[in-house]
Amino acid sequence: MLLRSRLKGGILLYALLMAAVFSLFLQFYLNRMVASQRQSHALLSSSKAGFMAEQSRHLVHGNEGQITYNHGTVHYERQSKYLLIEVSLEGGKTYTYQYAVDDISTESQDKEGKSSETQKEPDTKAQSRDQ
Repeated sequence: MLLRSRLKGGILLYALLMAAVFSLFLQFYLNRMVASQRQSHALLSSSKAGFMAEQSRHLVHGNEGQITYNHGTVHYERQSKYLLIEVSLEGGKTYTYQYAVDDISTESQDKEGKSSETQKEPDTKAQSRDQ
């Protein structure tokens, strides 16, 4: 009988040890999954804010203003050499971007030049058809 009670105690200790090891592995795995999910969510939010700032950069008119999108709001302010863009997402996170004004004015002039050229082409074609 003495041998049997030691054997039952040994099996119980072994089962408790295996349960503890399993729970540690499970806890580690769940913590890694939660961290991965948080990282993915942060990357998605950052990408949305970056895209909104990049699109707003081309829509800026005047020295300051606000543009509203489906996922948040963009506040912009033109300073001496920089355009400061602050993106506020729906979840409450705020991202700030800063662009050089020279780059923006050059790109907008290029776009205006291209759009005026494309508008002239249909007019000349219409005139040649009428003649």
